[in-house]
Order: sequence, then C-alpha cells, then structure tokens
Amino acid sequence: MAKRNRINFDKTEIVCIFEETVNLKKKIKKIALTYNEIQSVSIKPCRERKGLKVVDSERITIRSAKALHPIEYYKFKEGKFFEDYKAGFRLFCKKNRVTFYDEVD
Repeated sequence: MAKRNRINFDKTEIVCIFEETVNLKKKIKKIALTYNEIQSVSIKPCRERKGLKVVDSERITIRSAKALHPIEYYKFKEGKFFEDYKAGFRLFCKKNRVTFYDEVD
C-alpha cells in the first residue's frame, strides 16, 4: 500500500513516481509529463493479487513516448490515493484534451 501520493497534478503537467523493472531489478523513477507528451490515459477493471487471493480491482495506465513502458497504478497497491488519482485524471484529461478511456464508470 502506498504511504504517500505518487501522482501530483498541475494545470498542464503531471509528476509520476513509479517502479520500473530493468534486468530483474526494481528501480524507483520520477517523471514529469506535460499534456502534449501523454498519448493516452485509461482506467480499466483488472484482477490483482492481494495476499494469497486474487481479487477484482482497477488499473490506471498512462502511455507516453517519454516512458519505455506504460506506467501503471493498481487500486489495492495505491490504497486511499487511488480515488484521488481517478478524479485527478478525469479533470486533467478533460481540461487538456488528452485521450481518456474510462471503463469502470
């Protein structure tokens, strides 16, 4: 569970902190993306492992040319911040005309 907010929204840019796996090593990366560098944002239902169980969950995926792989955030891993991320992306994408796919609401 995330202990702090890992996505910060501004008027025209977002700052993301995420884990990236390179050569079987996890590294924490920080990236700033302006609205024109984001190709799309999607919120989709998925299955997520929680302990020994697999439960229904949601996933936010950010696609950008600056990032090697899509940046993903999962509901149970992010905890209480996930709903703030969803609301922030809905507003950010609408104001900046970023392609947005919302398949959960």
